[in-house]
Amino acid sequence: MTLNLIEATLQEVVAALEANQLTSERLVKLYLERIDKDNIKGLGLRAVIQTAPIDQLIRTAKLLDAERAASKTRSVLHGVPVLVKDSISTHPSMGMQTTGGLLVLEGSTVKRNASIIDHLQEAGCIILGKANMTVLGNFYGTQPSGWSPRGGQTISFVKRDRGPSGSSSGSAVALSAGFCAFSIGGETCGSITSPAARAGLYGMKPTIGLVPVDECIGISSRVDCLGPMGKSAWDIAAILEKIVVPGRSFVAYTQKPYDRVSTSPIRLGIHRNHVKPEGSEDDEVTAELREEARHMFENALEKLMPMIKADPADTEDVNAMFQGPAASDKEGEKPSFLDGPNQILFEVEAFEAINEHLARIDNCPVKNLKDLVEWNEQHPELAFHSPGQPDQQKELVATLARGGIRDEVYHHALAIAERVGQNVEATFAQLDVDVLVFPAPFACLASSIASSVGFPVATIPIGTFSTGQPCAINLLALKGQDEHVIAAMAAWDSVHEA
Repeated sequence: MTLNLIEATLQEVVAALEANQLTSERLVKLYLERIDKDNIKGLGLRAVIQTAPIDQLIRTAKLLDAERAASKTRSVLHGVPVLVKDSISTHPSMGMQTTGGLLVLEGSTVKRNASIIDHLQEAGCIILGKANMTVLGNFYGTQPSGWSPRGGQTISFVKRDRGPSGSSSGSAVALSAGFCAFSIGGETCGSITSPAARAGLYGMKPTIGLVPVDECIGISSRVDCLGPMGKSAWDIAAILEKIVVPGRSFVAYTQKPYDRVSTSPIRLGIHRNHVKPEGSEDDEVTAELREEARHMFENALEKLMPMIKADPADTEDVNAMFQGPAASDKEGEKPSFLDGPNQILFEVEAFEAINEHLARIDNCPVKNLKDLVEWNEQHPELAFHSPGQPDQQKELVATLARGGIRDEVYHHALAIAERVGQNVEATFAQLDVDVLVFPAPFACLASSIASSVGFPVATIPIGTFSTGQPCAINLLALKGQDEHVIAAMAAWDSVHEA
């Protein structure tokens, strides 16, 4: 059969495999051909930083095809190729590096796979390769989103003159370009939802702790998370079932009664008092595009009307996550987004996260954050996007300066984040809703709210601007209620496709 790799959902890929219309071996070859055509050559998307050795991929695909022929499929994802973010560790036996986009980590070795890799393989998935990413999870310097020293600049497939966002830039662009059947990204704050939204995809950061994040290059053990990108609610649900620990049922929430707006028991609250942070990319958006965004948001709400219980469903002090100085120790300086609590929290927490990863890998010339900062200074042409320009590693320098100390400034910032989380929880309880819907036309700002205490958050496409850029909304639920997000996605699919 002929499968349109760019348009095909994961569910359609699975159906083709189950119907024996396609083998996993053939599918792997098709994706490798697609990558070869437009990753470095052709469109030069640079979404994939490395593929696994071809002979190894073919050998694995043949094994999985044989298992299918013998009626021994491991899961619904049996024989499906996936790309994972370059922050997720893969053992050297898989023939791929784990670098977080850093050239200095090339040649280093991890001792074992990240747990998520083992879970994907146990489900019968084929780890096709590693996706490029904004270097070190976009916690580095002034580089553009989608750029890393090792992978170069990832370019958006759907709108080449618009940045791909990050930090899971390659995971999103690769999936939108038909390089894989689904992808895995990582998020501390917006790194799955934002690039997925830019690419017109579905993306989800699950409740913190549901998906193991061991053996990954992270920023914050408090809120780091791995999550799926797909092209439908079913896609996201099917992937989640195989990566959360312990396993849970999610696909059931894409079926009756959840798969229709008219029958879904999910109650929506519409969050309207959420503003953009000062200095965001939103500042460059024209009045015309803002009006288009408003129209698409209201049109989406009209389609979801039977599920809407509260509009508005606003939350007290929600914008404290963006307004400074929330806990600033920079006396006399003008408040800005970078003085907000998340920035302070991440600067402290990244010190520990980066040091832990560098300490556990072998064959690496840098052993800790201090070594990394010094190596970068000594090799600017190998480390920086714009050598000679200021602030090329400002996040790392700030993190090193804080030294991982959880002082009064840190605890004040943490208290603000926790208060925001408590207020969001109060909104759910007072209005008796299951999911909050956030407008997210230009940036997935609900991700900052989600990161306050670990709420699950997702993005879904609702339309396209006249410029060709996708427009999205965010869905947020209480911790542990990820199935409510899936159900809201499924209901949207029923009206969005109509």
